[in-house]
Amino acid sequence: FRSYLSNSGIKFNAAPVMQAMRLGAIPILCGDLVFNADKGFEIFSSDNIPVAISNEFNIRSVLYYTNVPGIYFPRNTQSIIKTVSAENFEAVLQAAGPSEQNDLTGGMKNKLIQIAKLAEKGIQSEIIDFAYFDSLIESLEKRKQFGTRILNFIERCF
Repeated sequence: FRSYLSNSGIKFNAAPVMQAMRLGAIPILCGDLVFNADKGFEIFSSDNIPVAISNEFNIRSVLYYTNVPGIYFPRNTQSIIKTVSAENFEAVLQAAGPSEQNDLTGGMKNKLIQIAKLAEKGIQSEIIDFAYFDSLIESLEKRKQFGTRILNFIERCF
Protein backbone atom coordinates (compact mmCIF):
# COMPACT_ATOMS: atom_id res chain seq x y z
CA PHE A 1 0.00 0.00 0.00
CA ARG A 2 2.29 2.75 -1.21
CA SER A 3 1.04 6.27 -1.13
CA TYR A 4 2.22 9.81 -1.51
CA LEU A 5 0.70 13.24 -1.20
CA SER A 6 0.74 16.21 -3.52
CA ASN A 7 -1.28 19.38 -3.92
CA SER A 8 -3.76 17.35 -5.96
CA GLY A 9 -4.38 14.88 -3.12
CA ILE A 10 -3.27 11.41 -2.14
CA LYS A 11 -2.15 8.86 -4.69
CA PHE A 12 -1.95 5.22 -3.73
CA ASN A 13 -1.68 1.72 -5.10
CA ALA A 14 -4.90 0.00 -4.05
CA ALA A 15 -3.97 -3.39 -5.56
CA PRO A 16 -2.64 -4.96 -2.31
CA VAL A 17 -5.78 -3.97 -0.41
CA MET A 18 -8.01 -5.31 -3.19
CA GLN A 19 -6.09 -8.59 -3.22
CA ALA A 20 -6.47 -8.96 0.56
CA MET A 21 -10.22 -8.43 0.20
CA ARG A 22 -10.46 -11.01 -2.60
CA LEU A 23 -8.85 -13.46 -0.18
CA GLY A 24 -11.55 -12.71 2.40
CA ALA A 25 -9.44 -10.52 4.70
CA ILE A 26 -10.71 -7.35 6.34
CA PRO A 27 -8.11 -4.65 5.64
CA ILE A 28 -6.83 -2.84 8.71
CA LEU A 29 -4.89 0.23 7.60
CA CYS A 30 -2.90 2.77 9.59
CA GLY A 31 -1.28 6.13 9.04
CA ASP A 32 2.41 6.74 8.68
CA LEU A 33 4.98 9.18 7.39
CA VAL A 34 4.32 9.49 3.68
CA PHE A 35 6.21 11.15 0.90
CA ASN A 36 4.77 14.47 -0.13
CA ALA A 37 5.76 15.42 -3.69
CA ASP A 38 5.63 19.11 -2.73
CA LYS A 39 7.05 19.15 0.84
CA GLY A 40 9.12 16.01 1.39
CA PHE A 41 7.60 13.84 4.11
CA GLU A 42 4.61 14.46 6.34
CA ILE A 43 2.39 12.64 8.79
CA PHE A 44 -0.66 11.08 7.19
CA SER A 45 -3.25 10.25 9.83
CA SER A 46 -5.08 6.93 9.91
CA ASP A 47 -8.21 9.05 10.27
CA ASN A 48 -7.75 10.28 6.69
CA ILE A 49 -7.40 6.86 5.05
CA PRO A 50 -11.11 5.98 4.63
CA VAL A 51 -11.80 9.29 2.85
CA ALA A 52 -8.70 8.85 0.68
CA ILE A 53 -9.77 5.39 -0.50
CA SER A 54 -13.54 5.94 -0.60
CA ASN A 55 -13.52 6.64 -4.33
CA GLU A 56 -11.70 3.36 -5.05
CA PHE A 57 -13.73 1.07 -2.82
CA ASN A 58 -17.41 0.52 -2.05
CA ILE A 59 -17.17 1.38 1.65
CA ARG A 60 -20.34 0.96 3.71
CA SER A 61 -18.99 1.27 7.23
CA VAL A 62 -15.79 2.39 8.96
CA LEU A 63 -14.57 1.64 12.48
CA TYR A 64 -12.23 4.20 14.04
CA TYR A 65 -10.42 2.47 16.90
CA THR A 66 -9.04 4.71 19.62
CA ASN A 67 -8.16 4.73 23.31
CA VAL A 68 -11.50 6.16 24.48
CA PRO A 69 -14.97 4.56 24.41
CA GLY A 70 -16.45 7.13 22.01
CA ILE A 71 -17.02 10.88 21.83
CA TYR A 72 -17.31 12.65 25.17
CA PHE A 73 -20.27 15.01 24.93
CA PRO A 74 -20.54 17.47 26.50
CA ARG A 75 -16.77 17.90 26.54
CA ASN A 76 -14.87 17.33 29.78
CA THR A 77 -17.48 14.89 31.06
CA GLN A 78 -17.52 11.12 31.20
CA SER A 79 -20.72 10.99 29.11
CA ILE A 80 -20.38 9.26 25.75
CA ILE A 81 -22.82 10.33 23.05
CA LYS A 82 -24.26 7.22 21.38
CA THR A 83 -25.28 8.69 18.02
CA VAL A 84 -24.16 11.63 15.91
CA SER A 85 -26.36 12.65 12.99
CA ALA A 86 -26.57 15.56 10.57
CA GLU A 87 -28.81 17.29 13.11
CA ASN A 88 -26.32 17.33 16.00
CA PHE A 89 -23.01 17.09 14.13
CA GLU A 90 -22.02 20.77 14.41
CA ALA A 91 -22.58 20.85 18.18
CA VAL A 92 -20.53 17.68 18.65
CA LEU A 93 -17.76 19.01 16.38
CA GLN A 94 -17.56 22.25 18.38
CA ALA A 95 -17.21 20.25 21.60
CA ALA A 96 -14.48 17.99 20.18
CA GLY A 97 -10.91 18.91 20.79
CA PRO A 98 -7.37 17.71 20.61
CA SER A 99 -6.29 14.50 22.25
CA GLU A 100 -4.98 14.55 25.81
CA GLN A 101 -2.30 12.10 24.60
CA ASN A 102 0.56 12.95 22.25
CA ASP A 103 -1.28 13.20 18.93
CA LEU A 104 0.01 15.03 15.88
CA THR A 105 -2.98 14.23 13.70
CA GLY A 106 -5.76 16.45 15.07
CA GLY A 107 -7.36 14.30 17.75
CA MET A 108 -11.12 13.75 17.88
CA LYS A 109 -11.80 16.94 15.91
CA ASN A 110 -9.93 15.62 12.86
CA LYS A 111 -11.70 12.26 13.20
CA LEU A 112 -15.05 14.03 13.07
CA ILE A 113 -14.05 16.19 10.09
CA GLN A 114 -13.01 13.08 8.16
CA ILE A 115 -16.10 11.17 9.29
CA ALA A 116 -18.33 14.01 8.04
CA LYS A 117 -16.79 13.60 4.57
CA LEU A 118 -17.69 9.91 4.71
CA ALA A 119 -21.19 10.61 6.07
CA GLU A 120 -21.87 12.92 3.13
CA LYS A 121 -21.09 9.96 0.83
CA GLY A 122 -23.56 7.76 2.70
CA ILE A 123 -20.94 5.94 4.80
CA GLN A 124 -21.62 5.26 8.47
CA SER A 125 -18.79 5.20 11.03
CA GLU A 126 -18.27 4.24 14.65
CA ILE A 127 -15.63 5.53 17.05
CA ILE A 128 -14.80 2.58 19.25
CA ASP A 129 -12.37 1.64 22.03
CA PHE A 130 -9.56 -0.81 21.18
CA ALA A 131 -10.90 -2.93 24.06
CA TYR A 132 -13.62 -4.09 21.63
CA PHE A 133 -11.28 -5.04 18.78
CA ASP A 134 -12.28 -8.70 19.16
CA SER A 135 -15.86 -7.65 18.36
CA LEU A 136 -14.95 -6.22 14.96
CA ILE A 137 -17.47 -8.32 13.00
CA GLU A 138 -20.35 -7.60 15.40
CA SER A 139 -19.66 -3.90 15.06
CA LEU A 140 -19.25 -3.90 11.26
CA GLU A 141 -22.48 -5.86 10.88
CA LYS A 142 -24.17 -3.42 13.30
CA ARG A 143 -25.33 -6.25 15.56
CA LYS A 144 -23.99 -4.36 18.55
CA GLN A 145 -22.88 -0.79 19.17
CA PHE A 146 -19.79 -0.32 21.35
CA GLY A 147 -18.95 3.37 20.91
CA THR A 148 -20.28 6.49 19.20
CA ARG A 149 -21.99 5.78 15.89
CA ILE A 150 -21.98 8.53 13.27
CA LEU A 151 -24.87 8.06 10.88
CA ASN A 152 -24.49 8.80 7.23
CA PHE A 153 -25.95 12.17 6.38
CA ILE A 154 -28.06 10.78 3.54
CA GLU A 155 -30.26 8.75 5.90
CA ARG A 156 -31.64 11.24 8.40
CA CYS A 157 -32.05 10.24 12.02
CA PHE A 158 -35.72 10.66 13.11
